[in-house]
Amino acid sequence: MRQFAIGLFCILLACNNALASKCPGDEMKNGWCWPTGTREIGAYLGYNSRNPDFENRKHLAQDIAASEGTAVYAIADGVVTHVRSDVGFYGGATCANSGIPGGGVIIRHKTATGKSFIALYAHLKNVHVGNTVIAGEKIGEVRDYTWCTSRKDHLHFAIRFPDRDDAHRWAGYEGPDGNHYGFVDPIGFLSANSPAHSMDGRYANKDDLAWQPADKPCQFASKWWRISDGTQTLHPSNWILLADRSVQSVDGYALCWEYNIPAQCAPDPVLLKKTERKSYAYSMADPGAPQGGGALTWLLIPLLAVFLMKRRNVQ
Repeated sequence: MRQFAIGLFCILLACNNALASKCPGDEMKNGWCWPTGTREIGAYLGYNSRNPDFENRKHLAQDIAASEGTAVYAIADGVVTHVRSDVGFYGGATCANSGIPGGGVIIRHKTATGKSFIALYAHLKNVHVGNTVIAGEKIGEVRDYTWCTSRKDHLHFAIRFPDRDDAHRWAGYEGPDGNHYGFVDPIGFLSANSPAHSMDGRYANKDDLAWQPADKPCQFASKWWRISDGTQTLHPSNWILLADRSVQSVDGYALCWEYNIPAQCAPDPVLLKKTERKSYAYSMADPGAPQGGGALTWLLIPLLAVFLMKRRNVQ
């Protein structure tokens, strides 16, 4: 019995590990992997912060505290577009303001809605990547970063959107003319989007509603989810389950109408008065909606009358 209990415990432990987050560092609520094992950003340069040591220009990235040797991870699946170990100032600068070279990786990622963007991971060493990466894959380590005599190791993390690839791909600060070269607030961008994921084909989606099976109209689905919390799009693992036919009776039409998704072959929702939607839904024979009433009843009454008349004639 004791051996059985130990074996069961090991199985459960293995299952728990298998279901654990794919992100070795941390996972954002909407599914992105955080690029390091720490989220300390308060004492470091953020996006649009001015650096007095760099002509007071605006910073185009978010610096994340990390000691030398800290692992850096891909925030999502992606395609590696550029890798370098000799980018000027990516290792810091001398007191004479001469740039110390350092490493960086540029990866093209996609959001759940198909938007393509570029992520720049910089101040790296021991970079090791192939042509593609998966979410949470280690892509390198944070290198030592010294500015004159001050040592402040960190990860320089930036995002360009819309996706572009040009001579400014390694830019860390705005240009002399104030050009940001397409770099946006990386934390804000990730918070407002969720990563593309392998489950897309299993769900149908419109606006804030997703349903399954994907090959059925919304009103005939088996399960429905809300895919945002009102402020940001969520990763599928955090979608909010609205209804499940396997455990409750669901009026699929009413649910889809609530999210402004008209039934297949239904009139325009603007033209269909709200008071008519309920009876119209029942007339469409939704497998999950309660039957009886509406147009379906008026269709059955004459058929029943004809049946009774024929039976009476036979007698």
